[in-house]
Amino acid sequence: MVASPLILGIDLGTSSLKAVLYTDRMEQLCSVRRGYAPPGTSVTAEGWWQALLSALPELAGRAELSRVACVSFSGYNAFVGVDRALRQTTPVMLYYNTAPCAYMRKLFQDCDGQYVFHRSCANLFGSGIMAPGIRWLRDQQSEAYASTDCFLFSNGYVAARLTGQRTMDASRASLTALHDPRGAALTWDEDLCRFFGISPAKLPAIKNCWE
Repeated sequence: MVASPLILGIDLGTSSLKAVLYTDRMEQLCSVRRGYAPPGTSVTAEGWWQALLSALPELAGRAELSRVACVSFSGYNAFVGVDRALRQTTPVMLYYNTAPCAYMRKLFQDCDGQYVFHRSCANLFGSGIMAPGIRWLRDQQSEAYASTDCFLFSNGYVAARLTGQRTMDASRASLTALHDPRGAALTWDEDLCRFFGISPAKLPAIKNCWE
C-alpha cells in the first residue's frame, strides 16, 4: 500500500518558527517550534534558516519526510536584503520598526500617501510596508542597499534557501506599496518604483500563492 502524501507548513513568527505536518486531508500529524531570536539579540535571516534546519530532524522522527509532496510558507512582516548567494546584506526590517514611517513623513505629504494608497492599497506611512523600508535603507544605509541583489520577506527567504528561486507570493506583494493587487498582472508597478526610487531589479518575481 502506497503511503499518502504529506504537506509541510512552515510559519515564521515574530520570534520563532513553527513547522507542521499535515495529511493530504489537512489533518495535523505533528508540529515543532524553534526560536530564532534569543532575548537581547537581533533577528537574522540565517536565524530563520537555522530554526528550520533544527526543526526538520524532530519532524523526521515522527513521520517520513520523503512523503512530503508540498511545502507551504507563511511569515510575519519582516524583510531582508540578500546578495546573489543569499547572504544577508541589510538588517532585518521588522514590522514594528517605525523609523521608515517617520522618515516617510519627512519626505512625503498626505497627498502622496493618497496616491500610493489608490495605486497599491498600501499605507505609505504605515509600519511593515516594504517600500518605505527599502527607501529608508537606500538613503540611510546606502552601501548595504547597493550590495543588495534582492529584497525578500521572511517566508520568501526560507523558500529561496530551499529552492534557489527568489520569489514573493501575491498576497505578500500587496504589502509592498510597489504592486497593484487589483490587477491581474503579477508585476511590479513601474510608476511606484520610480516614486520610491527603488530599482525593480532588486525585487523578486511575484508568483501566485500556489506556485
